[in-house]
Amino acid sequence: KVHLTSTVESGDQICNTAEITASNDLDGGNNVVENWCLSVGDPHTNLSIDKNLYGAELVPGGHLRYGINYHNSGNVPVAGPIRVTDTLPVSTTFDSWSFEGGPAVSLLAFDDKQVVWEVDGLDNGYGGGFELVLNINPLAGPGTVLTNEIEIAPQPEEDSYTDNHSAWVEQLS
Repeated sequence: KVHLTSTVESGDQICNTAEITASNDLDGGNNVVENWCLSVGDPHTNLSIDKNLYGAELVPGGHLRYGINYHNSGNVPVAGPIRVTDTLPVSTTFDSWSFEGGPAVSLLAFDDKQVVWEVDGLDNGYGGGFELVLNINPLAGPGTVLTNEIEIAPQPEEDSYTDNHSAWVEQLS
C-alpha cells in the first residue's frame, strides 16, 4: 500500500522494484521484481456486496444461513459508517449473525422486515464478510418463495451501482 504525493497527476506512470534476500537462499537469481509499473488513475469509489447460501433447511421451521461479503474496489478509501441493509424474506425472522473478518461491522438494528449493520469504513482494495442466520416460520407453506435482498449504501459517483445490491431466492419444499 502506498500513498501518492500531491505532485502525482492522473495518467502519470509509477514503477516499483522489490527485492528479497536471505542468507540461506540457494537461488539468488529470482529475488527481484523489477519495474512493476502502473498508471495513476482519477480518484473513484466502488462499493459492492454479494450474498451466497452457506446452508439451509428449506422446510417450514427450518433455517437459512447466508454468507455476505462487502468490498471497496475503488482506488480511494470510503469513510464510515457505511450502512448495510438486509431485507428479510417473507415467513422468516432474524436469528443471529457472526463477523467473519475485515473492517469492523456492528449490528445497528433489526425488526421483522430488515437487519441493518454499519461498516466502520473501507480502505481501497479491502473488504470483509459476515454470516446471517434466519429462521423460517413453522407455519410457512411448502412452495413459499424466499427472496433475501441486501444492499450496501451507494456512495456519490461510484463506478457502478449495480453491484451495491445482491439477492438470493430459494423455495420451501
